Amino acid sequence: MHIKPHHSESWRSILQVRNELITQAGGISQEQTILSSSVKNGKLHLHLAYDQFRNKENSVAWTKGVWHRAVLPKHSFFMVLAMQRLLATIDKLNHKGICIINRCILCNEACETHRHLFFRCPFAAAVWNRILDWMQLPGRINDVRIELRWIAGRRVRRH
Repeated sequence: MHIKPHHSESWRSILQVRNELITQAGGISQEQTILSSSVKNGKLHLHLAYDQFRNKENSVAWTKGVWHRAVLPKHSFFMVLAMQRLLATIDKLNHKGICIINRCILCNEACETHRHLFFRCPFAAAVWNRILDWMQLPGRINDVRIELRWIAGRRVRRH
């Protein structure tokens, strides 16, 4: 099917993406191969077709500790933002001219940066330490990436 001017904007977008996927796959015959490998029991499964196109080599080790059925999705999303240093900390807001405060609202001792918020703030450190004590876990949190590697290496036990 070709894209026509009378098609809705959303349908034109879908057809455009389809055309790009066909080009990326190497033509119509390759598209049919991908589609046929995405059919199970006579039904097309989009996740199987999607898996044919996505780059699986770019996954990172910490995702297993973040995206887990025992973790609430909003907490997982927050951790993804934290891992990518995309949280709206005061230093980033000041840089964009959005915020005029220059101190951490938890301790009022230093500028709120990602590193300060998670590891340098005395208030946050006290919270982390109490959680670790409550969970009877050794050590103290120093770096979120190290902690997530540790979490990803552990398995959640079912009782």
